[in-house]
Amino acid sequence: MKTALIKPLLLASAITLGLTACQESAQDTASDVAEARAEGQEDIAEAQAQARETAAETREDLAEAANDAAMEANDDVAEAGAEYSEAVADATEANAAARYDVAMARAQAEYDVAEERCEALAGAERDACMTAAKARFDEAKLAAEQARDRADVAADARRD
Repeated sequence: MKTALIKPLLLASAITLGLTACQESAQDTASDVAEARAEGQEDIAEAQAQARETAAETREDLAEAANDAAMEANDDVAEAGAEYSEAVADATEANAAARYDVAMARAQAEYDVAEERCEALAGAERDACMTAAKARFDEAKLAAEQARDRADVAADARRD
């Protein structure tokens, strides 16, 4: 009779121990969140630096194109204007791509932090947390893609 009572207690203890072993401590979670946040900030800063570099390069390209257009305007005004429009379209696309990279770095950083926070949870609560984090990431990604696509359409229209 004692054996019949001990087996369910041992099983319940093993299940409880197993479930609690899956959860992180609050201190581990806080550390992981801080690390994810720091890495995310580094990634965002890197993407922003690249975007600034791209913007500077496109400004130089546009200045050069404007200068070339002014010099060629005496010979062929239409050709000079077309070349400048092409340069503006290229700059528009390059800057849109750089802004997309910044937005994606920010979205990924926010997702990574949320993921670390979700790890402190268990079961259905963890699943719901991860689902919400993924939904926010997907929404941010879609918004970034739409902004980039709108800029590409504007660049294409300028070329036409």
